[in-house]
Amino acid sequence: MTTIVTFLGDRGLRETKYSFGDRNQSYTGGVFAEALVQFCEFDRMIVCVTEKAKLNTWSKLVNLHSDPRIQALDIPTGTDTGEMWQTFEIIAAEIPEGESVIFDITHGLRSLPFLVFLFAAYFKAAKNVSIEAIYYGALDLTTEEIAPVIDLSEFISMIDWITATTRFTEMGNGQALADLLRNEIPTNGELSDRSDWTDLSVSLENTASAIETISLALSITRPIEVMASAAKLEATLKRSADAFGQRARPFQLLSDRVVG
Repeated sequence: MTTIVTFLGDRGLRETKYSFGDRNQSYTGGVFAEALVQFCEFDRMIVCVTEKAKLNTWSKLVNLHSDPRIQALDIPTGTDTGEMWQTFEIIAAEIPEGESVIFDITHGLRSLPFLVFLFAAYFKAAKNVSIEAIYYGALDLTTEEIAPVIDLSEFISMIDWITATTRFTEMGNGQALADLLRNEIPTNGELSDRSDWTDLSVSLENTASAIETISLALSITRPIEVMASAAKLEATLKRSADAFGQRARPFQLLSDRVVG
């Protein structure tokens, strides 16, 4: 089941054309949620509204009101950290275990992007939620009367990479890090379209294997094997540093910690 969580501002409607990557196709809405309804497949949309937003904006969105999948959810204004915690708890209560979630941070207070990234991290860790996208309709980047839509969800993966790297460097358990690396290995279909990714595929697999070997050697106390594998890993990282930026940029940024 896929749920969209979106937020409304309280300053009324602004008719805008939004482009999701393909400028040949745009979707129009007075608020971004109206474009999402046209673009996304979803089962439920939660529209978070403050008291002012409910009066000034939500009340005018006839198209959203008529869709039975869409519901308004009252949240506090967020004037202090206590109200922000209330917002967190209200939304968290709406998302069940194993849900797929799309966030929209286009409208609302400027603190919302920070809160949404915390939501995403919490849902992934505590409720096994899949974050499909974190959309931002970039009104300030409008060109030719079309606002681009940016998906920020890949930055959430930084938390997974940091956690896995810390587990490996501090505890010697590298399985999570190896799994993340293997998840980035291009598929056969992708390799057929991008032959230049062959070396990248080999580098990712070699790095994952080296980390697993070190992890196993540490667990059974084989210091000589650890040193040999660590040297092999360091050589692989140096040789493949630029390649990692194509598919595993968080690892590229953290690789110094792996061999430090």
